[in-house]
Amino acid sequence: IYDIAAYEEALFNNDCDKLKKLFERNPTLQTELSTLAGKTAESVENGLYKLNNGSITQVPPGTHGGVDFPLPPSGKYEVMAHTHNSPNESTYSIYSYHDILALDKMLRKNVITNSKFVSFLSTADGTHYALTISDINKFKKTFSTTFDGDGFDVNAATRREKAKIQYYEGEDPNSISNELIKADNTDPEQDALCFVEMLAYMDCGLSIFETDSNFTNFQKLELNNTATALERKPCEN
Repeated sequence: IYDIAAYEEALFNNDCDKLKKLFERNPTLQTELSTLAGKTAESVENGLYKLNNGSITQVPPGTHGGVDFPLPPSGKYEVMAHTHNSPNESTYSIYSYHDILALDKMLRKNVITNSKFVSFLSTADGTHYALTISDINKFKKTFSTTFDGDGFDVNAATRREKAKIQYYEGEDPNSISNELIKADNTDPEQDALCFVEMLAYMDCGLSIFETDSNFTNFQKLELNNTATALERKPCEN
């Protein structure tokens, strides 16, 4: 019998362990992330990364709402961190859909070490998050396309496209309409709830953790039993 609770508990423990070991291997990372978080007041996005064969590296300042990470000629990403810049009403308080697609792109290029990889985000709304790929097979299935041949899952792709419209694009992808997650939303808690709802609906293998500006405490965000509010499940320090 497939024990869903045991499976989810194992994923949670693996992700918490992934975060703990990441900071143990990179003792300056928390300070670097905290410094990066201080740049959310700027009008452009900023970022940093860590490859498995390199040191923590700053990326050049980006644009309003975007920053580019290089395609490494060697090595694979263990960390990708970026900001959502000011003013806060012009950028998301949570990961954007584009942020998730960027992970899919890097996975397809085979430049992410999934067993160690964590994405970090700090926003002008004062929110700080970590995102992990807990189940790589679910993630690949969710973001599969017809170009993936036998790897394409039409049901997963349909859920993905419905979620994109409901949570990020709305009825009109070219303007703000009835999407649930908007840049000018004023309630980060509601944005986080909608994001976790979206992850659950897509069943895409991603897990999100809320943290503080010092990146010292991490709590996994999950839906409560009635799927009406967030539950926070802390990692042990």
